[in-house]
Amino acid sequence: MEKNLKKPIFIAEIASSHNGSVKDLNNFIKKIDSSKSIDLYKIQIFKNNNLCHVSSPLYKKLQKIEIAYPKWKKILSSIRNKQKLILEPFDKESFYFCKKLKKINKIKIPSAENQNNILILEAVKRFEEVYINVSGFSNKQILTFSNRYKKFKKKIIIMYGFQSYPTKFEDLRFKRIKFICNQGFRTGYADHSYYQDIGETYISVINALKFGAVYIEKHITPSIKKNLPDKISSFELKEFENLIKNFAKLNNFDQKTDISKSEIKYCQQMNKFAFTKNKIKKGEMFDLKKIIFLRSKIPGLSLDKINQINKKKVLIYEKKIKKNSILRESFFKR
Repeated sequence: MEKNLKKPIFIAEIASSHNGSVKDLNNFIKKIDSSKSIDLYKIQIFKNNNLCHVSSPLYKKLQKIEIAYPKWKKILSSIRNKQKLILEPFDKESFYFCKKLKKINKIKIPSAENQNNILILEAVKRFEEVYINVSGFSNKQILTFSNRYKKFKKKIIIMYGFQSYPTKFEDLRFKRIKFICNQGFRTGYADHSYYQDIGETYISVINALKFGAVYIEKHITPSIKKNLPDKISSFELKEFENLIKNFAKLNNFDQKTDISKSEIKYCQQMNKFAFTKNKIKKGEMFDLKKIIFLRSKIPGLSLDKINQINKKKVLIYEKKIKKNSILRESFFKR
């Protein structure tokens, strides 16, 4: 397990949260694309008849939200910053649709196609970055995959994580991330924790980062209240941006070396300083028993400071001092 966490790269997963509405999708993409916090965002493209048989429980649902290729062309062409965009085609036809698009240089191969060697080879030849989901792979399968594509290490990012609506923490194999890292590939984690259990998302991300993940993917939705697809494991945009900001703080926690003004102020408020219990006569020798240490708005001599002075010289008062007076170094003979 790594001692120092790497700075994570966050991927916002739009998935099916558009619910088939081109207008809503365009509006959501604009918000995500303009976010200063989000590094990358991912869009899923599919043709349902190439993805699901009519017997699939997902067929009717996906049929309703499918967006046709001509509409996708318009949506994608209007995106200004295509460097932040990852496309994830869920079928062969959609892959070739993505392959023809200009200025799109990132693609993800879903778990259903992670053993499609022809598709993967075409992807690494065409795209600059290829994200591949290997959920469900055993160590043996990961080794086979690693050996097959080791010459494409600079292009391939291996992602671990799966959606079980939502994914239970105890079902995740975070050590699998470390095993992938040991093969020399960049690695990421796709979180699908329950949307109401924010703490579990944070714990999962921390675990993933500890085991070497760099890329962190999370579903986002325009609104939890609207009950859109994938809500079960989604964050709203603001919540996702907070996640990113909080992990930026975690990544920088050991960067500050100088004491802050706030910490100095705290110490001054909490520290105790020397006050006289009784009246002090001129020429009287300092006696710790006649001193009480109290918190004060005005800083004075701390016990540590008095001990430092006492080592250098004998402390003798050079003037009368009233009871309950704060001690100053100037009160003693020099």
